[in-house]
Amino acid sequence: MSICQKAITLTHNTIKFFSDMGVNVVVEHIFHHKEWVDECVELLHEYPVLFVHVICPVEELRRREKERGDRDIGRAEIQLQRGYSLDTYDITVDTHANSNKECADNIIEMLNYPNKFSAFKTLWSQR
Repeated sequence: MSICQKAITLTHNTIKFFSDMGVNVVVEHIFHHKEWVDECVELLHEYPVLFVHVICPVEELRRREKERGDRDIGRAEIQLQRGYSLDTYDITVDTHANSNKECADNIIEMLNYPNKFSAFKTLWSQR
């Protein structure tokens, strides 16, 4: 197992550990490989996971990187290209079409309906 895979496995197990301890966590995670998705879903499919898909046009990502001045230009585009594509999420937010506040408000509103957190359960059943 590569050091990268070990770090990802540790991350997934840490999320599970915090959840087992009753601690709610927010995790930003780009799944670069199907195996990463599979492992995360295997560990957490019985947990109340709200699986959020964040989208933004690549042109806007490039603009933001340049504007911020502290980013490696092109990194966001590379992450988009390397990311493992899924069709199953609980909610999708568009950070270009909506403000950060609107995106956050949509996610927060969804938290009121944990019975709708079904993406990981669906992914688990499709394996």
